Amino acid sequence: MMGAYTYTIVQPPLPLDAVTPLERLILSEIMQTRARDRQLHLCAYDGLATEIDILLHDAVRALRDSRHHDSLLNAVVSRLIVMAPADADSLRLDLGRSDLSLEHILQDIVRRSPGLTHIVVTSGHVGGPAGAGASVSVITTWDIRQKGTGDMLRECLREPEMASLTLQ
Repeated sequence: MMGAYTYTIVQPPLPLDAVTPLERLILSEIMQTRARDRQLHLCAYDGLATEIDILLHDAVRALRDSRHHDSLLNAVVSRLIVMAPADADSLRLDLGRSDLSLEHILQDIVRRSPGLTHIVVTSGHVGGPAGAGASVSVITTWDIRQKGTGDMLRECLREPEMASLTLQ
């Protein structure tokens, strides 16, 4: 039997001009990043990291270089730096918190991108005891919406042309 894995794709690629140095540092710890043609491509083939450690020196430098941008990530990292013990050499970010997630970071980037109306984050889960599934997040300047395959199937089956079908 094939092992379980998760993939995540962010589309469209992000304009590099809208991504702060701190966001780029954090995004590169969460998933694979590649800059090409003035765009930052994001994907993950082994799932997303939700708890990451970054070197304190790198965090301070990236925050300093990002200070002219207002972002949730700047505020969270600033608070962590202030609370860090004097002998700390790294910071731990928990992206599973309700006040900071990949979606929140991406939403700030959408807000700074005049040509970008939304970002779609697609995650697929293959194998394992739950079988296969997927989720889609649509991120705009004002909202973050998520749906799983179960929700999408139920909505499709409520449509008149699908009403005669039932889920097996």
